[in-house]
Amino acid sequence: MSEKHMAAGHCDCGDRCSCPPGSVQRAACTCWHLETEAPIKVFGLMAFEKTQKPLIEKHCFGDCGKVSAAGVIMDDLLGGLWVCCETACPWLAKEMTEPYGNTMSFGRPHDIYLRALTDTPDALATTPEQSA
Repeated sequence: MSEKHMAAGHCDCGDRCSCPPGSVQRAACTCWHLETEAPIKVFGLMAFEKTQKPLIEKHCFGDCGKVSAAGVIMDDLLGGLWVCCETACPWLAKEMTEPYGNTMSFGRPHDIYLRALTDTPDALATTPEQSA
C-alpha cells in the first residue's frame, strides 16, 4: 500500500482507517472492522492429499461446481487448500468443529475449517436402520 493511499486514511477494504497518515505498516492498523467483524466460515479441501484429490476433482469441480477455482490457500503442512463456501455438502465425510486457521480475503476475515469428502452422498449414506 502506498504512503499516498494511507495518507488518505483508507484501509485495503475501502473503509475509513485509523492508521496514522503516511504510515506504510499495515501490521499496526487498528481498523474498527478488523476487530468487530465476525469471520466468514469457509471450508478447506485438501488439494494434494492422495485420497481427497480425485474426490475434489470429481465432486467439487464436477457434480457440485461450487468450489472456488481462484481460491487456493497455500498451507505449509497440507499444501494447497481449495476453498469451498457450501455449507450443505452432499459428499461430506468429516469436517472440523474448530477452525484449522484463518485468513483475510477481500478485506474480510475468514475462518477455515478442514473438510474431508467421501464418494457416497449423504442421501445414500443413511440406511433404513439408521433413519428408524
